[in-house]
Amino acid sequence: MKKLVVLLAIVGLLAVGVAPAAAQSGHNHGGPGHGGPMNGSTLMGTVKAVDSGTKTLTVTVLSAGMALRNQIGKDLAVNTTNATLFLYHMTPAQFSDLKVGDNVSVQGTLGTDGSLTAQRVTIMAHNGPGGPGHGGPMHGVGLMGRVP
Repeated sequence: MKKLVVLLAIVGLLAVGVAPAAAQSGHNHGGPGHGGPMNGSTLMGTVKAVDSGTKTLTVTVLSAGMALRNQIGKDLAVNTTNATLFLYHMTPAQFSDLKVGDNVSVQGTLGTDGSLTAQRVTIMAHNGPGGPGHGGPMHGVGLMGRVP
């Protein structure tokens, strides 16, 4: 019985030691909206400005991983490259699909100048000028009747 208690204690200590190390490993397999915490240089926010000449956008940060936690509530410059993957929900998109007011999720690399170079930009909802998009009020979803 004593050996079992010692063994369980050792397993418990190993689990406690491994979990923080795994969380700090820099891997972000979960990501926002994908069943895991937001780690590293990941943010969710609203597009404030789009510069098609430099392919840069300004995002007002609404939530962020640990590396960008101090940017919540602030505007952050997000640079894109030819290698940046753009998605609208989970379908391919491009930089020109971005509009002011869009809700986006960005994963990338934080630069020494404080800007973020995006590896992936996911447009979650078009909410720019012209009214709400997929993130707006639900239409045509059906109604539930009165439950007796």
